[in-house]
Amino acid sequence: MALSIFYLALENIIGANLRRRWILAALSGLFFGFNFAAGYNEQVQFSGSYPLVSFLSFNIGIIIGQLMALCIFVPALALLFRGAMSGRMGVIVLSAIIAHTAWHWMIDRGEILWQAPWPQLTGPGLMVLARWVIALGFAVGAAAFLSKWLDRRHPALIESNTVPGQY
Repeated sequence: MALSIFYLALENIIGANLRRRWILAALSGLFFGFNFAAGYNEQVQFSGSYPLVSFLSFNIGIIIGQLMALCIFVPALALLFRGAMSGRMGVIVLSAIIAHTAWHWMIDRGEILWQAPWPQLTGPGLMVLARWVIALGFAVGAAAFLSKWLDRRHPALIESNTVPGQY
């Protein structure tokens, strides 16, 4: 997760390619969703024999948290981007701060990962790995196909969103 945040912050600094941004956002959302789902299983739920109630409560809690974050950060960013920090300069400074934080987060997680024991490669383990590689390849292929389809279907819409520095 830290790597994707770091990459997106660097892309904001350099100049976002909006044609590719939605693909990265969708893949990051899938990855973050699977990451949250790993902690959401039978051992962690508090609803007993009602997993649908637990699932809906979890999603409603996520939505409420996102709305609260938006209510706090949108006015804060509007205040931050006034004056000298307006426009492209504010995006670069804020993205640099986010990239710096994500870099340290990525290095800390990398050290922990490096010290963790790696699993033995067995037949069932290789099958799980193969399924994940196939699923990832399918997701990337579907995103690329959808991107080309949208480009052919609505070329004016795609071209108007690829101007570097336009926000």
